[in-house]
Amino acid sequence: MSSDAFDMTLLVEVDLKEIILNEGTLQNSHIKKLLLQYKETVLTTIISQFGLGPIFDSYKNGGNVTTLHNAEKGIFANKADEDQYTEAFDCGNYEKDFPKKRKLNFQTSIEITDDYTGKVLKKDGTTHLDHVISAKAIHSNNGARLYMNAEQRDEMATSERNLAWTDSSLNQSKNDKDLEQWMDRENKRSPGKTNAQHYEINREAAVKKNIEACKVDRKESRNKIFCIQLGVYRGGPRSAIRAETGTGYVHL
Repeated sequence: MSSDAFDMTLLVEVDLKEIILNEGTLQNSHIKKLLLQYKETVLTTIISQFGLGPIFDSYKNGGNVTTLHNAEKGIFANKADEDQYTEAFDCGNYEKDFPKKRKLNFQTSIEITDDYTGKVLKKDGTTHLDHVISAKAIHSNNGARLYMNAEQRDEMATSERNLAWTDSSLNQSKNDKDLEQWMDRENKRSPGKTNAQHYEINREAAVKKNIEACKVDRKESRNKIFCIQLGVYRGGPRSAIRAETGTGYVHL
C-alpha cells in the first residue's frame, strides 16, 4: 500500500471513531463537511498518482481543448478548431480518388457488378461509385468535424465497405439519402413504385451492404473520434480516470 493510501486510511479510521464517540451530538452539517473533505482527499490522491492534473485543470477551466458541447454553442479554444468545425461541405473533397478507383477497376476486373441490383455494369461513364453512408452525412456529424481532420473523414467515407458500384441514374436518385429509407420512397419516374422496385434492387444485398457500412462508420468513429480525449471532455473526470488508467472504456 502506498504512503498516500495508508495516510488516507488512517484518517478515515480516526474520524470514524470520532463520529462514533460523538454520535449523539454530530449534526448533518458536520457530516457533509467531513464527506467533502474526504472527497477532496481521495480526488487529490488519484490525480497525484496517475498524473491527471493537467487533464482536470483543462476540464474545470475550459482549458485548451474545444469540447463538443462548446463547439455546438460556437465556443472554440482556438482558430484551428473553429475552422475545422465550420468547414463547409464539398462533395468533391470526398471523391478525389474516384477517377483513379474507376480506372483501376475497369482495367483489372473482367466484369463489374452493381452492389445494389446484382446487374452487370458497363465500363463507361454510366458506372458510378456511391458512398453507402453519404459523404454529406459524415461531414454533417458535429463530432466528426470537430475530432477528425479532413483526411480522416475522407478515409471513413471512402472505406471499401462504404463504397458501392452502381448505375449512374440510381446513384443520382439516391444522392445523399439514407439507403433503406430511399429504397422505400416512391420513385418520381414510376408513380406507384418504390425506388427499390423501379431500379430492381436486390433488397437483401443492399441491406447487407448498408449494415456493413454502418459498422465501419461506428468503428471508425470510436477509434478516431471518441478516444480518451472525448471521454475526458464529454464524459467528465470519471471517464477520464477510466480511460487514462485502463480500467474501462469510454463508449458513445
